[in-house]
Amino acid sequence: MLGIERIAAERQRQIEKEGWTPAHDDQHRNDELVRLEADMDTCTWSEDADSVWTSDCGQDFELVWGTPTENEFTYCCFCGKKLVEKQYSEENEE
Repeated sequence: MLGIERIAAERQRQIEKEGWTPAHDDQHRNDELVRLEADMDTCTWSEDADSVWTSDCGQDFELVWGTPTENEFTYCCFCGKKLVEKQYSEENEE
């Protein structure tokens, strides 16, 4: 799914599940939603030497291919917070 398709799908979810409307959106100043996202808590995903990823919210998992970023993950699929990736390196072990 392309980025624009993801945005459209999220908007559809907001309308159907949250009951949001254009009038609701208009209650926010132009920069308010951007600032809220920038201030949102993050969830760090850390990779260990065995390629197992552990999230700050306590989930362990393996990816079939690549990293969370390479798989276009932006938010943690477990807690919904903005995702920050910390890949394994031997330097992290020291």
